[in-house]
Order: sequence, then C-alpha cells, then structure tokens
Amino acid sequence: MKPVLGRILEGIEKEGRQVYVVTPAVEDCEEMDLHSAESIYEGMSSVLKDRCTIGLLHGKMKAEQKEGVMAAFAAGEIQILVSTTVIEVGIDVSNATMMVIYDAHRFGLSTLHQLRGRCARGTLQGECYLLSSSKTPQARERLSALERIDDGFELARLDLQLRGPGDLLGTRQSGLPAFILGDASTDLKMMEICARDAQEILDHPEDMQNHNMLRAIEKANAKSAYLD
Repeated sequence: MKPVLGRILEGIEKEGRQVYVVTPAVEDCEEMDLHSAESIYEGMSSVLKDRCTIGLLHGKMKAEQKEGVMAAFAAGEIQILVSTTVIEVGIDVSNATMMVIYDAHRFGLSTLHQLRGRCARGTLQGECYLLSSSKTPQARERLSALERIDDGFELARLDLQLRGPGDLLGTRQSGLPAFILGDASTDLKMMEICARDAQEILDHPEDMQNHNMLRAIEKANAKSAYLD
C-alpha cells in the first residue's frame, strides 16, 4: 500500500482528486483475514488526519447517515471515502477519479469492473489499484484479466469459467454446481433453454403434464443422489 499511498496523496494534494478506498468487509472478523472498512478508516484517520478529510460508508449505517456521507463526498468535503461495495452502482462523483481496492481477489470480476467504473466518470484518467496478498495462480490470472479486458460481459464469462457458477439456487457464489448433466459455464444454450422451460412451467401452473415431468425429474435426481 505504501507506494500507492504516495500516489493517492499526490492525486489529492497536487491534482485535486478524490479517492475511493474499497474493502470487502464492514468490520474485522477473526475467522477471515480481511481488511475491513472500519479498521482502514481508523488507520487512515489516524495517519492522514492532518493532510486530508476521510469519510466512512457501509451498508450497516442508517440511511440518513449514508446520505450525509455521500452528499459531503459529492460536495468535495470528503477527499477519501472508505467504503464497502455499496458504491458499486448508482454513485456518480466526477472528481473521484482514483480508487484502491483491498483484498481484490475476494471480489468477482464483474464486481471489480463495476467498482472501477466509479472512478472513470470525470475528465481525468481514472486510476484503480487492486491490492491482493493472494499468491495463487488463479487469483493472479483473474486480476491480470482486468488489465487487458474492459468488456464487462467478457469478464463475467471468464469469471464463470475460472470460479464456477456456485449454487444457482443456493448460497455459494463460486465453485462447481451439483448438476448431474451439463456445465453452466460452457453449455450456455442449454441453460437458456432450461430458463425458458422453467418460465413456461411457472406461466402455466395448471398444466399437469408439466407437474408429472417435474416429479419424474425429482425422482431421478433423488435416485442418482442415493447411488452416489
């Protein structure tokens, strides 16, 4: 962070820019080694209090608090905004042309693409710095893709291939799904047909043929799970 910090201060003090600092967590967690918005805010406030104004924004704050912080940032009263991904969409501050993202490997490529778009809304060239302690080849490949790809759809497809889709009907955001047949990352046409079939079943709940088909599929899945 030290070389990046020098560039950030240069951008603020010499070029009049504002900066987003994004973290994956609101507060510290003993189970996970993550930088949190609260700890980064406290650290920056202590070290930089005589050089710039710093604000904090995250989803656990009350609506009026969040609105107040964003209004101050938009007005230029806050120079560094430490935040979680609540700034991912709907935020437009043209003077905020610099961004630092901690633990960047923890985010999906689509999220990183959306975030960096926040610092590319002014006349100055936007600058986005991805900080990561991960040494895994996959993490390096994913983050390096952001250097050469600026198409959000292409990044989403790459992330799907590298991380897996997770549970489409569950809570996992990455990894291989528990499909008996098919691969959600490569069989996109099949997934489109499945989506249309599912919508047709929802649109026609009175069709008993659809219900019978679903029961047959459910029995087949249960039998396969038992055999496994």
